[in-house]
Amino acid sequence: MLKRIVAWLMQGWPVLAFLPLLAIHLLILELPWWTTESFNKLLALILQILGGLIILDSIDSNLGTFKQYGLLTLFKRWIKSFPHKREVIQIVSGGGVVRSGSSGEAHGSYKQTFANVEDTLKYLQEQIDCLQQKIVQDKKFMLKKIDETKNELQSENKKTIDDIKSLSGILENFAIGSIKQQLFGFMLLIYSAVLGFLS
Repeated sequence: MLKRIVAWLMQGWPVLAFLPLLAIHLLILELPWWTTESFNKLLALILQILGGLIILDSIDSNLGTFKQYGLLTLFKRWIKSFPHKREVIQIVSGGGVVRSGSSGEAHGSYKQTFANVEDTLKYLQEQIDCLQQKIVQDKKFMLKKIDETKNELQSENKKTIDDIKSLSGILENFAIGSIKQQLFGFMLLIYSAVLGFLS
């Protein structure tokens, strides 16, 4: 039961992290060497910077989730893309020889004459046997190719399902995980704005 309560409290860590900050603020205001106005202005400045940095860090981690780079990389790319050099266009001309060739299996036919009917029948039987062997070989080859393709498709299907599951987890972390960090940064900004208004 205690673990469930702790887990429930940890889900609301932005609020829980904000409460000690509020308590420390009120305690420091009781110290004699701080004036309320000067301390509120200082704390408002610090909280605005901290809240903005927390929100920027959340945006940076969200970019890293999908693009595999962060804000610093984006900034470096932007600096490098500054058009400070003139582009030099070079035209290269030249000649060459292109050779093409082809290879493959050649099929043809020719007319053969036979002395008698028995030789003709023997020749035709040899041709039929040869064709039957070729058909059996082609069938084996096609069945092997079908099995290989089936195995490849099953493997790709499994990989696709794994990728979808992984992407689903990434999207869930993206949608739920970073919102708490952004909420905490937003709360710091609001609190600092209230402090600035009261000062």
